[in-house]
Amino acid sequence: MVQKLKQKVMDGKEITKEEAMTLAEADLDELCQAADEISRLDQLLSTGNEDSEIYKINQSGDGILSEETAYLVERSLDLYEATDGAFDIAIYPVMKVWG
Repeated sequence: MVQKLKQKVMDGKEITKEEAMTLAEADLDELCQAADEISRLDQLLSTGNEDSEIYKINQSGDGILSEETAYLVERSLDLYEATDGAFDIAIYPVMKVWG
């Protein structure tokens, strides 16, 4: 139903107050889901969160990564090669010094 309502709005058709509330509730739910996903990723990938996998790797120089984090690191290394080093995940120490 939400998809049909969104299409109705995109087509420039009027919607009722109840339909608008349905869309607002759906949008709020999607926004909450996105916020939860951002928080989850921050827990894995944050350079400043002492519990994150990336923080622990940066501090110790080694460790065990989850499948998801390992995939992102591998993709980052692929991008590093594909861009001749222009995309470099190892730039963090420089960024930290720059502030």
